[in-house]
Amino acid sequence: MPDNIKVLIVDDDTLARQVLKEILSKKGFITIAAGSCQEAFQAAVKEHLDAALIDLNLPDGNGLDILSAFKEKHPDIVCFIMTGFASMENAVNSLKNGADDFFVKPLVLEEVLHRLTLALEKKELKKKLIQTESRYRLMVDQIQDGVVILDAQACVIHVNPAIERLFGVSKGELKGKEISILFPATDDPDYHKDFQGYLLDSSHAFACHSLLALGRTGDDRSVPVEISLGEMLDSEKETFICIIRDISERKEAEARLIRQHEELDALFKQVEIAKREWEQTMDCINDMVLLVDTQGRIKRFNNALITFLRIGPGDVLGNNWLEILGTYDMVPQYLNEGNTQTDHYHAESGRWFVFSRYKYMTKNSEEEAGQVITIHDTTSLKKASQEMEEMNDAINLQHLELKKTMGELDRKSTRLNSSHTDISRMPSSA
Repeated sequence: MPDNIKVLIVDDDTLARQVLKEILSKKGFITIAAGSCQEAFQAAVKEHLDAALIDLNLPDGNGLDILSAFKEKHPDIVCFIMTGFASMENAVNSLKNGADDFFVKPLVLEEVLHRLTLALEKKELKKKLIQTESRYRLMVDQIQDGVVILDAQACVIHVNPAIERLFGVSKGELKGKEISILFPATDDPDYHKDFQGYLLDSSHAFACHSLLALGRTGDDRSVPVEISLGEMLDSEKETFICIIRDISERKEAEARLIRQHEELDALFKQVEIAKREWEQTMDCINDMVLLVDTQGRIKRFNNALITFLRIGPGDVLGNNWLEILGTYDMVPQYLNEGNTQTDHYHAESGRWFVFSRYKYMTKNSEEEAGQVITIHDTTSLKKASQEMEEMNDAINLQHLELKKTMGELDRKSTRLNSSHTDISRMPSSA
């Protein structure tokens, strides 16, 4: 234990003082001797003392005066009172004035050494504890998240500056107050309704536990926080430590995401409605319509196609349109030669069709995304055209016959006129 530990021995008994000095020196202590109050005060000025063994009765004063002066100036110094007059009053007065222990002469040196060593060890531990607590508080005060330390009754022991900034209240305003001053009960279903009641409920464990709570600032604003909660147990007291993080930005981001999701959902519904309307519109068209990609795979089609081919949608979607139509003899002969429009006669159904192809481009680019192919039934037009041709041929034939008849009439008329002229030239019988 001894390592440059300085012990002051104050006793007007020269022999007793010398014996203590020699024994403590042998044990490794640095010893300083004084035979009066004045010498003791002078030694305290010159040396940084770790401990003092003080006789109660001195020629120029009382050992309690030295004790009080030492404790006032150096509260951590270990002080023992020694006296040859054992009394309860002396012991009580010594302890009241801050003595760490009280000895009655004649001293039992082994006991003095033992109790002195224990007192110095306790002093060293207390010093380390204070240093540790100081470092801990410094670390806590530098944390960006808020830290609140509570006692077993959920009252504030300590808060760091982040709490003062977050809630707009000072450490002094919070110390000793119930935590409900920061987290009043709430009916908001998104947050814990009674944080203080939760802390005081001994039915659950708090290690590594977190929850959402709604805080109340000094200017009566609501602030959403996430609390990481822990329980600290030691020999003296039970305490809670709360790490408090402001989640206002997170909540705002969540609200924005919810709004965006609702907007996207509404947009998707509009797109779905538009899609259904497009499909319904396309299904009302008698022409067959296909949408194919650049590889010729069918992406969309209307009901007229599968109705004519008498197949299901699964037989069409994703397949090559030329292969599908080729199976049913529905590919025009010259369609693959760059023609955008061509006729085709379907022998099985006895119908005529016009195939038309239109390129469509990708959005915001000039690259081809695929083709729209329409197949228009022109059978009725073909029949009408044939009927008109037949009627035209009949009219032309009638026109020729009429023309021939007119020619014959013209010739007959010419002959009649000629006969009439001849008759008028004949002499009269009178």
